[in-house]
Amino acid sequence: MTESERSRPIRDSVKFLGSFVRRPGQVGAVMPSSRYLADLLVGDLSMLEPGDVVVEYGPGTGPMTKVIDERLPDGVEYLGIELEEKFHSMLEDRYPHLRFVRGSAADVRSILTEHRLAMPKRIISGIPFASLPENVQQAIVLGTQEALHRDGEFRTFQYVHAYGLPAARRFRQAMSAAFGDFERTGPVVRNVPPAYALVYRH
Repeated sequence: MTESERSRPIRDSVKFLGSFVRRPGQVGAVMPSSRYLADLLVGDLSMLEPGDVVVEYGPGTGPMTKVIDERLPDGVEYLGIELEEKFHSMLEDRYPHLRFVRGSAADVRSILTEHRLAMPKRIISGIPFASLPENVQQAIVLGTQEALHRDGEFRTFQYVHAYGLPAARRFRQAMSAAFGDFERTGPVVRNVPPAYALVYRH
């Protein structure tokens, strides 16, 4: 591992914190997700087949993107949707072989159509939904419900300290209304801050 690679987590954390300070309503998290949370959220991708699609909401500095890239089977398509311009540019430079779009996760259906991609079998979200306004939460929930393949999974997280907050409960209620199956694992205590992983299925 090069010196640049060893120092990357520190540089990413500084950039992430800077973006949070400037735009807390858009970034919503103070630190990038840890490898431990990323491992749990990404999960096993080996069952995916050529032509299947994996979508990532809010890749940020790419901690989950790195795990996805390591596990993505040959022929499986990846699409990252990132709202923050600086992160989007960083991701394109860091993962030139993957496809990233600068936009909102609420527009996932139209973005998939524009890029002629199938309904995703896995959607992985790095967006801390408890930090989002209700109208944005609802738009992303609806878009996800419409976009996700019938045999697919939506995977996201909620911080332990925010799990009982009204906005976090509102998000889970909306997801429960949209999806029939729910699973919670964790907490991942080696994440800053600790977080639960949430999985939803049709």
